[in-house]
Amino acid sequence: MKSGSIISSLSSLFTFLILLMLFGGVDCKHNPADSTVLPDTTSHEFSWDIQTFGGGAGSSYLSDIAIVDENNIWSVGQIYVQDSTGQPEQHPYNVVHWNGAEWELDRFQFPICGTGDTAPFPARAVFAFSNNEVWFTSAGTIMRLRDGATSNICIPSDLLTGSINELWGSSPEDVYIVGNLGTILHYDSQNWQKIDSGTDQTINDIWGVFDEQTLDHKIFCAVSSKFQAGEMKILQILPGNVVQEFDWQPQRSMQSIWFGENTPLYTCGDGFFIYEQDSWRQAQDLPKIYKNRVRGNHQFDVFVAGDFGLLAHLNGNSWFVYDSLALNAGSYKGLAISNNIVAAVGYNGDKAVILIGKR
Repeated sequence: MKSGSIISSLSSLFTFLILLMLFGGVDCKHNPADSTVLPDTTSHEFSWDIQTFGGGAGSSYLSDIAIVDENNIWSVGQIYVQDSTGQPEQHPYNVVHWNGAEWELDRFQFPICGTGDTAPFPARAVFAFSNNEVWFTSAGTIMRLRDGATSNICIPSDLLTGSINELWGSSPEDVYIVGNLGTILHYDSQNWQKIDSGTDQTINDIWGVFDEQTLDHKIFCAVSSKFQAGEMKILQILPGNVVQEFDWQPQRSMQSIWFGENTPLYTCGDGFFIYEQDSWRQAQDLPKIYKNRVRGNHQFDVFVAGDFGLLAHLNGNSWFVYDSLALNAGSYKGLAISNNIVAAVGYNGDKAVILIGKR
């Protein structure tokens, strides 16, 4: 064969291989170096550390927690400790902070709006926007921690008809809070707007996703009472802060709601439910214990926490219940997960509890 023919044949073969790769003959979609490809499952294996605070001086508890990173974790509630004489200190602590080396107790002074005074009210909720921006709420006021300095944000009394339960925001200039008596408020860095929720029932939880390309929110709220009969709803906050009721066929009490980008919608309370393909299904592999909070990284890494120290993990294929972490006289109330760190907080007897797991 002539050299020109050989070169021509090799050239044709090379062209064919290129076309084969471009149009599907070689599957290049599962490149393990592609960080956007989610795992099919995640490990149930975590190492756990539990810390308690207070005890003997009053009923201590923690209600919420936020993970900035492994060296910066914030939790809120009310912690009574004894002074040097063994007597309860006059004011309880309301914030616990992990600084990478130890847990620190603190008393944040929340504003008494309209008076110029402050007080160490029990803290209700915490939300971390970044390493340098964390927000804390009491029943009716907000404290902002930015770059190590605190400042107060007062909510007009005519807008806040019920105490604050939770908050979520895409940024410090776009914050939503929910609470009792159907309270939903939006903050745009300058003004508060009261949003008509269409209910006077307790709104327990709020979670959202912000699309930076379309600049649209996807926000859901869980509405019901754990201890009293009443409305049981999921509310969706649409663009323009219009609220509509979302399908909630199970009609069961809800304490929490969570979802991520391109994940199902998860709710928990009197059961654990998953919404996908336009229908709800109940997780059947969990103990029949009331569930207080659901949070996750993605659909293959979801945790739920509840009464009697219930803590369980969904890895995409199966549930795992951490029976060894149960609390015989308490509950986990707050929950957070960030990458390979999960944290649950609550109480056991008269002590506040923080549980940290690392994968």
